[in-house]
Order: sequence, then C-alpha cells, then structure tokens
Amino acid sequence: MSPPLLSRPLSILILSLVGFSFALGHIAARLAFDQGLGVTAAVVFRSGFVVLVLGLYLLLKRLRPIVPGALLGWQLGLGLLLTVQSVGVYMAVATIPVGIALLFMHTFAIFLALITWALGGPAPSRRSILLMLLCLFGLFLSLDVPALLTAGTADRSTWFMGAGSALTAALAFAYGLWITDHKIPALAGAVRSFYSTLVIMTCAYGLGQLELLDAHLSWPSTPALWLYVFLLSAFYGLPFITLFVLAPRLNMAQNAPALHIEPVASLALAWVLLGQRLSPIQIIGGLCVIAGIMLIAMQRSQQTSR
Repeated sequence: MSPPLLSRPLSILILSLVGFSFALGHIAARLAFDQGLGVTAAVVFRSGFVVLVLGLYLLLKRLRPIVPGALLGWQLGLGLLLTVQSVGVYMAVATIPVGIALLFMHTFAIFLALITWALGGPAPSRRSILLMLLCLFGLFLSLDVPALLTAGTADRSTWFMGAGSALTAALAFAYGLWITDHKIPALAGAVRSFYSTLVIMTCAYGLGQLELLDAHLSWPSTPALWLYVFLLSAFYGLPFITLFVLAPRLNMAQNAPALHIEPVASLALAWVLLGQRLSPIQIIGGLCVIAGIMLIAMQRSQQTSR
C-alpha cells in the first residue's frame, strides 16, 4: 500500500525548506570558492558525502544496489549528464552572482519541455511558449546587457562564462530528467541516485587530477574552508535524502514547483550574506524568470496529475 499523502500546505513547506537548503549550499560553495577551493574539489566532497549517506540509506532499507544490464548504459549516461550539471553549476556560482547563476540553472524546465517535444512528446502549448519568451526576456535583463556592453573585456568574459556554464548545466539536467522519466523509471530512486552520484564523484576526481578545469585537486587548507566544505555538502546532501524518504508522501506531481524557491532564496541570501547586490534591472529580470519558470512548472504539474 502507498503511504498516506501529507497535507498540501505541509508538503509545500517541506519542499520549500528543501529548496532553501539547496540555496544555502550554494552560498556555502561560493564562500568556499572565494577561500580558494576548486570547483572539482567541491563536487568531489559534496558527491562523496551523498554517496556515503545514500549507501547507509540503502543498507538500512536493505535495498540491493543492482542495475539491470539493459539499463546500465542509461544509468551511466545519467551519471555523466549530472556530472556536467554539477560542475557547470559550481563554475557559474564561482564566477557570477549566486542568484543569477541559479536563475539560469532553473531554465531546465524550459529545456525539459523542448527535449520532451523533440523526442516525440507533446509540443509546448502557446501559453508555454509565451512563458518561455518571458523567461528569456528576464534572463536578458538579469545579465544587464547594456551595462555589460560598456564593461571591460574581462568582465564580459566572466559573465558569459558563468551564464554559459549555468545554461549547459540546465540542459544536461533537463536531459537527465528525461532519461529518468522515460528510460529508467522502474529503477529505485535511491539506487539510481547512488550510482549517479558515484559517477559524479569519480568523474570530478578524474578532472581534478588531470587539472582540466582548475588547479590540482587538494584538501581544504584552513578550518574555515573545512567548515564551508561541510556546509555545502550537508545543505545539499541532507535535503536530497529527505526528498527520497518523503517523496512518496509529498505528491510531487502537484507540489514540485515549490522547489523553484531556490533561485529566490539564493538572490536574497547572496544579497544578505555575500553582499551581491543587483541592479534594479537585474531584479526585474530575475522576477520575470522566476514567474515564468514557476508557471511552466505548475502547468506541467497540472498535466501530470490529470
């Protein structure tokens, strides 16, 4: 028998707290990057923490971490896509304001709709297309393009690299969601995520050893850096596990849009904790993106629940 669903207000509160925790994790990551931690090192520590917790969860639940042979390729592909997503997000967080990075990352809702359509699913409705255009307009404003055009070449390169990394992460995550929904839905979520995170950790470690993205992977050198590494791992890993434990009771098809509080919380937390103040045009752009993404997600949830 399926476990009883929690009330909708409680479900939305839990999912909002999960999104808020993810935002705190990205703030901690930016603090760690500012202290000298490399992007690949952050991914290795975070994914290592999640692998450990998920392994304990599988052990306690007595779940056999077995992937059928026919699904191995898709499972590996999912892990590689999520590696791109993890590295891309942290590259964006390390280079541009955290809130802007998360705004670009959450465009995965748009990419998911387009990928689903391209791979044989329903075409986006006229309303969805208008909402996508609203998001694109908001992203244009959030970059404050007029100011960028008058900025130095180095500043423009930094912004374009950060925004490009976040969009790449969003595209990879969207395709990963499509694979999860269409190719390996029968695989237990904890098993799927355990192996995906294991692939992420392994690939990030390899990238760090080869020095392909940043300096050679090394241990944190100060107590403060260790604290930030612990926080970025805990604020991601613990809510991640919470979703696994409570997902059957949260009616995700209806309430998942609450997770999109993450970019809102990131904008506010980065302003308060990091001093990353945005211009009025960037704030307006952020509101446009958030509104568009929330409405797209709500529309998709309504279609799924029918």
